[in-house]
Amino acid sequence: MAECVITYSPLENPLGNPTFEPLPLANRLPSLKGQTILLLNNGKLTLGKTTIFTDLLKQRLEKEEVKEILDERLLPVPEEYADLALLVPKTIKQITSGPRFDAAILGLGDSGSFSVRIVFLALELERMGIPTVGIYTEALALTAATVAAASCPDLPIVTVMHPTWS
Repeated sequence: MAECVITYSPLENPLGNPTFEPLPLANRLPSLKGQTILLLNNGKLTLGKTTIFTDLLKQRLEKEEVKEILDERLLPVPEEYADLALLVPKTIKQITSGPRFDAAILGLGDSGSFSVRIVFLALELERMGIPTVGIYTEALALTAATVAAASCPDLPIVTVMHPTWS
């Protein structure tokens, strides 16, 4: 990202207490009825038993009378851009140049690198006023919560089984 959530004054002890700007959550939707939801996934929401979860999620969203589910593939893929400074802005550009959406569901945080990427992406969407939730495997949910805690400890996190392919 272009900005750092946690910063140190040059005179501060780097082992001391960091300073940060707290990030409030975007306003939550009173209902999903009639809303357009972005389901942004890294391709892993269509693998193994995770497809069952994804299908159930889509069924639940339809039951809630969501107007539209925008099922987008998270681009760029990590093989192309391992650097968060490149991934987050490029992904924000990708999703904001497409159809308008009212809230976002991001997944799947099933590795350390993907978990961190999804948290940073969720924080940026929240900063833009878009209510967001990230989906993480139970083994990585604590990592996601720890990364988010510095600026947005209430960032919503959904946990699924780990590993997702068993």
